[in-house]
Amino acid sequence: MGILGDKLPREDHIKAAENALEHFREELFRGGGKAWDLIVLDEINVATSLGLLKKENVLSILKLVPQGKIVILTGRAAPQEFLDNAHLVTEMKEV
Repeated sequence: MGILGDKLPREDHIKAAENALEHFREELFRGGGKAWDLIVLDEINVATSLGLLKKENVLSILKLVPQGKIVILTGRAAPQEFLDNAHLVTEMKEV
């Protein structure tokens, strides 16, 4: 079984995660940067903690986020560097 409970090779998951990160970078500036006010990078923390993305690559793109845009990173095990650079960090738990 693969890292995400499937039979795909790790390289396929890495490629998919890298493609998603590149898509995020492109969307930041689509329409002259006016296409989106809010972008959610769902489960990017998990992708990073599993080694599918390098945290340095994520941080370098996050530094390009224009003023006024909101980017939300979700998932468990956020790297400390993500927490240190966030404007707001929340933690959810089942009640």
